[in-house]
Amino acid sequence: MPVGFGVPSVAAELPLTEQGHAPQQQLRSGPGGADYVEESTCLSCHPNQASAWSESHHAGAMAMASPETVLGDFGGVTYEQSGEIFRFFKKQGAFRVEVTFADGSQGEWPILYTFGVDPLQQYLVPGEGGRLQVLGAAWDVQKRRWFDVDPEATPDKEDAFHWTGRYQSWNGMCADCHSTGLVKAYDDGQDAYRTTWAAINVGCQSCHGPGADHLKWARGQSSSKTGVPREFGFVGRKALSSAQGEVERCAPCHSRRTSIAGDAPAGPALLDNYLPRVLDSGLYYPDGQILDEVYVHGSFLQSRMHQAGVRCSDCHDPHSLDLRAEGNALCARCHSEEPAQNFPTLRPGLYDSPTHHHHKSGSAGAQCVACHMVETNYMVVDPRRDHGMHVPRPDLSETLGVPNACNGCHSDQSISWSQEYVRKWYGPKRHYGANWAEAIALGRSGAPEALQPLIDLSRSKTAPDIVRATALSLLPAFGPPSTPALVAALGDEEAQVRLHAVAGLSLLPPPERLDLLLPLLNDPVRGVRAEAGRALSGVPESALTPTRARALVRAMRDYERGQRAHSDLPPGRINLALFYTAQGRLEKAIREYRVAIEQDPEFIPPVANLAGLLDAMGRQDEAERVLKKGVARNSDSGELHYSLGLLLAGRGRLSEAIPELEQAARLLPQRGRVHYNLGLAYQHLNKRSQALVALRDAAGIEPETVAFHRALVIFYLQDQRPDEAWTELIRWIELSPGDPEALALRQRIEGARRESKSRAR
Repeated sequence: MPVGFGVPSVAAELPLTEQGHAPQQQLRSGPGGADYVEESTCLSCHPNQASAWSESHHAGAMAMASPETVLGDFGGVTYEQSGEIFRFFKKQGAFRVEVTFADGSQGEWPILYTFGVDPLQQYLVPGEGGRLQVLGAAWDVQKRRWFDVDPEATPDKEDAFHWTGRYQSWNGMCADCHSTGLVKAYDDGQDAYRTTWAAINVGCQSCHGPGADHLKWARGQSSSKTGVPREFGFVGRKALSSAQGEVERCAPCHSRRTSIAGDAPAGPALLDNYLPRVLDSGLYYPDGQILDEVYVHGSFLQSRMHQAGVRCSDCHDPHSLDLRAEGNALCARCHSEEPAQNFPTLRPGLYDSPTHHHHKSGSAGAQCVACHMVETNYMVVDPRRDHGMHVPRPDLSETLGVPNACNGCHSDQSISWSQEYVRKWYGPKRHYGANWAEAIALGRSGAPEALQPLIDLSRSKTAPDIVRATALSLLPAFGPPSTPALVAALGDEEAQVRLHAVAGLSLLPPPERLDLLLPLLNDPVRGVRAEAGRALSGVPESALTPTRARALVRAMRDYERGQRAHSDLPPGRINLALFYTAQGRLEKAIREYRVAIEQDPEFIPPVANLAGLLDAMGRQDEAERVLKKGVARNSDSGELHYSLGLLLAGRGRLSEAIPELEQAARLLPQRGRVHYNLGLAYQHLNKRSQALVALRDAAGIEPETVAFHRALVIFYLQDQRPDEAWTELIRWIELSPGDPEALALRQRIEGARRESKSRAR
């Protein structure tokens, strides 16, 4: 599992040309070795499904730009956003766009493809090296206007969030969920793509799998002895027959996840091919409500519907994607006085009634989704409903600051007003639902009292698996006391739980983690095996039995292959560098860091990591050059100023180090360790007044850190200020009872205080 790196705010220069290899269709082998076929072949034999699908968002996921597919106004109109002027027009029947950038430069491109169909449509233009770039201006289908899909984006076309940047390239960021059988085909040496697909949009074979074997059977050409091949020739048909299998089939494109299979054959389980995110800070509120754009799957896994065996197609037609009924009628298909027979745990009840929802029948507040599937806008005009089916919890809004459905509608009222109505209508103890919220909120804060609630949550028999995995992802921050819970989770039935247990235990010292994680090298799920391989990548093969050594090599190969598939982006390079560093393959690690920096000079982690590695290798001159170059490019990076300051201090150049540490302290005001090291540097140069201020700042920011109080004790003793030294010593002893150094200093300070009082008399 990648540690500590998500999609960064990064940029890379992309020449605005139309050169390169354009993406194209290519029929090839898919999962299980079967071949893809032309989608039109499917449609000719399944006209009803074809008709339903043809008007769906899947059918319109991507298309060649044509008068039939382009919805935007290309009648010579101009549109300005973020200092850029777009002119949309036609030339010789082709759709084109001319852009005047904020710096005055201009470019003109053909519109090659449409991307999406409703409620917005985006457009793809060619970039260098086979790239397709997603145009920054999008078309609002409902209001028929051009709009800025990312109003907070910078107008600087060197920035990653600019639509010409590396992180807005279709090939590496969004292609695999808008086309069928996509192969990214990134050329590492050329920093270019030769991307291909089996079908330009999301077609039949995206969900059912490659159709060649099925087609042979349908045409009477099957070699099967029975005449009917297994699953009628579809690799994925069996998975679709179960609720879990169907949900996992939809999940890759309806979740926040990272692909890990690379060029290996796809496996049957979701975590064979992808690592879905858990309820991470920044993505979800602590109660699991959606915060960022998370695409449904992680929310649905939290729901009681999922735990009861509900699948996507219970509510959505799998071909048209339409709801199976409108309004409350959809929910009432199961939740009624005569509940659906296929869900035996359902309690009969009258839910579509004021006796349940306490709103006027037919009103907005009486809609099931108004309370249980709150809507959030993304991409400015695209509302998404939360599929966690949460119960409104104003009480959690009071204690944790999370939103609630009541105040989402009644924004003019207080949270306590909403809470009073919940008590009045449903009683004072109706607080079920996200009963994990407090534990996750505490865990995110790092509060010591979070440890036991997180352990309990990880072992819960009723909490959803994604919630238990979230608890495990938070536990490592609490150190050794969390280890037994992580060890216990290694044997869990749920792969995502095992995965996060392995990730947490990978932080243990190598001898401790070895015996614990060796069995996971043979886990049935690739994602877990690969994570165990990463965690044990520093173990020499000679230290293992031949059987275990082979298992480790296979698992490490899985991990490396998965990260290599992301080598077009800096995070993949960084994870490879960390992997190679653990193995002692330091020159390979250095190369990965250098390429990551070339890909994006403004991304901080590879600069800091490369400098740290070079420093550890005794190559301080190189490390210094890397950091100085990084600081020149990223003058507002406190991390780089801090790293450079420490490096210079370590080389005995304190007068050069102090300005860097001072700047780091200004940019990282809440990092106690930065102020502490600045204080030590001042002390070495005998700048005692500045040193005292910095050391006090450190202790004030992080009062639980023993080292900061120790530094103040020594400082005050040197200045012959025993009373102040005593105050800091008491705090030191409170934090670390029995510390022999503190106890020895106690006698010295007591003597100094007595002597000081004696002199005062």
